[in-house]
Amino acid sequence: MKQFMTAFSILFLCAATVFSKAYIRYNYIGYNPSREKRIVVMAEEGIDGTQWTLRDNETGEEVLSGNIGASVYERGDHLPFDYNYVFDITELREVGEYTLSLAGDIAEPANIVIHQDPYGDLISKPLRWLREARCGSDAVEDREICHLGDKKAEVFRRADPHDNGSWGPLDEPKYFDGHGGWHDAGDYLKFSLTCAYTTYYILRAYDINPSIFDTLYNNDDGQNELNDLLDEAQWGLDFLMRTMPDTNEFMIMIGHNEDHHVGYRLPQDDHLDGERPFLSALSIPQMGYTAAALALGATIFEELGREEQAQEYFEKAQLIYRRALSDDAEATAWLDDDANPFYRDDTNFDNLQLAAGELYRFSGDPSYLEDAQEFADLARGAGWKAWTAVNMTAHMNIMDDYPVAQNYLYLDLDQFLDNSRAAGNIWGIPMRYVWAGLYSYIGVGATAAEYELLTGNTGYHSLARNMTDYLLGYNNWGICFIAIEDMENTITEPNSQIYMLQADKFPEGAIAEGPGDRESWEYYSTYFGFDMHAEWTHKFNTEAGVFYDNRKDFMCMETTVVGMSDGIYLLAVASKLFNN
Repeated sequence: MKQFMTAFSILFLCAATVFSKAYIRYNYIGYNPSREKRIVVMAEEGIDGTQWTLRDNETGEEVLSGNIGASVYERGDHLPFDYNYVFDITELREVGEYTLSLAGDIAEPANIVIHQDPYGDLISKPLRWLREARCGSDAVEDREICHLGDKKAEVFRRADPHDNGSWGPLDEPKYFDGHGGWHDAGDYLKFSLTCAYTTYYILRAYDINPSIFDTLYNNDDGQNELNDLLDEAQWGLDFLMRTMPDTNEFMIMIGHNEDHHVGYRLPQDDHLDGERPFLSALSIPQMGYTAAALALGATIFEELGREEQAQEYFEKAQLIYRRALSDDAEATAWLDDDANPFYRDDTNFDNLQLAAGELYRFSGDPSYLEDAQEFADLARGAGWKAWTAVNMTAHMNIMDDYPVAQNYLYLDLDQFLDNSRAAGNIWGIPMRYVWAGLYSYIGVGATAAEYELLTGNTGYHSLARNMTDYLLGYNNWGICFIAIEDMENTITEPNSQIYMLQADKFPEGAIAEGPGDRESWEYYSTYFGFDMHAEWTHKFNTEAGVFYDNRKDFMCMETTVVGMSDGIYLLAVASKLFNN
């Protein structure tokens, strides 16, 4: 009996350790037939020479096989284990689903999908989440209309123009309409900067690849004939039209830091509704973004045959842009409290260049091109891509008319390409780990993809390929950073009050802020309140980067409207690039 138990225990332990030695990493959503398809295997022990096999799921037939070569990197900033392997399955081109397995059952098999347009089909997911972030709309699904009190928001200004913590009401009260737009993140604050950035990049996604949105009417609220992308863009544009109610006021945000101190609540139950102020300052970064979004909106809506609407957008964009260039405009303004400088943007040349370029595109007025060129020479390269730095996009807009701008674009693209090729950077991420770095990574990937579409230059193709795959599962955690209910291996727990308070609802389409730098995560970890060792992603963290799919982790799992627009932009350009 003792011998039987021993044998049984050995068998049980063997069974329990199946799939524990190696981990296959790939794009879970799938690949276009002709695009490159790289596979990474991370292993706890050396598995050099192990055979891999691909079988057709429908027929069971072997379609491709090979042997793993030597490990290419040891553990480090991007890899949690000492043995790491790369191989290529680009030869697999037939549309279908396949099982990739390693000999000896040392890794859980991977389901490889070959699809004609996997990224175009996916784009409705983040669009749905963006709609759920709407403020003051009855077109949401997982909650009720909210914050109608924003229609009469009291104007606050800074008592000291140099003190961004000194916001308060005027001696003679003043009120403006600040309803609409999107809640920024897990809170219910609204910022003209992030709403303008979001509006701009979803419009750009449409501008680059309009046909993939032609069938997206699933969320149509019946109030217009626009597809879901354009409907969402119009929602953003209409909010931006309210940001400058007169020439001496510009909205930088609706709400204040009290939002972060009143506890969890659904947006329709927010007792701050009706008390949220209209923070006003002639702040150039916000005004530049807003003018750019409205001008691009004018271009696209004119192409749709909506000339009157387009002209309204253009006239407001002109007014805001000109006011941003006035002597009394301020270099920057934001809400500061003890914990947060809310969307502080200390650079404005890129924002103004973006606006000038879009105004030139719509109007053909050469003075706007001259402005854009001047701002390009001041902005140059940023060495960064985020809501604080749209240099690359602004340079792409004018590079045909001003070739110097293309050289500035190269400054950033070349740096990101070099970063992606650094030793040990097996995933090819273009920037270091930071809070919300995923949004920056996919912004770089989208820019590289768009540049290739515009010029035919394939020199930055790997940035587009790697960041598309990284978003969708090709990373050391083996997780798709977009929440998709009917798929495994996707995030499920964004830091969102709406879904924390309604556990029966799934956060479809949310895009996580993604892995962050270890130093920052450890600093904020006392606020998270969960056992990191109990999280399945813990073993895949590295010396530099950490990620947890836990709703209490507001560093990795908060999701913002900026990130939604970055994701939509990437999926739109990737769909077009890889289908070419």
